[in-house]
Amino acid sequence: MTIKTLALTLDFHAVGATPPKGDGFDSFLLYNQCDGFHTVFARWDDDGVFEGFFDFLGRNEYKDDFYEAWARLPDCNAVLFPVFGCSPSRAALALDAMVSATIDKAKTPPSPQSDGV
Repeated sequence: MTIKTLALTLDFHAVGATPPKGDGFDSFLLYNQCDGFHTVFARWDDDGVFEGFFDFLGRNEYKDDFYEAWARLPDCNAVLFPVFGCSPSRAALALDAMVSATIDKAKTPPSPQSDGV
């Protein structure tokens, strides 16, 4: 059996550095001295202002006092499968589709309700 390994270079940044906005669903690695590394996602508002790092559900925010450094993780699809690699990532496309569906649903006028007659 042959096992191949892949080494990637990660650029770690201090807590005060703000990550630049990416494709909308960027994953990051946070380093915490007590319990190691955490895979998280970054969130920006509609104006491109960084809101923070969150867990995969987007509910729990990792405050600045929780971690000492962060690094952007590469798009694994593009790294591991360059033939199929695309920008934005599949995760970003899925997120865009969900947001569009939510917006389209909000724009759809309510259907007339039957009063049982």
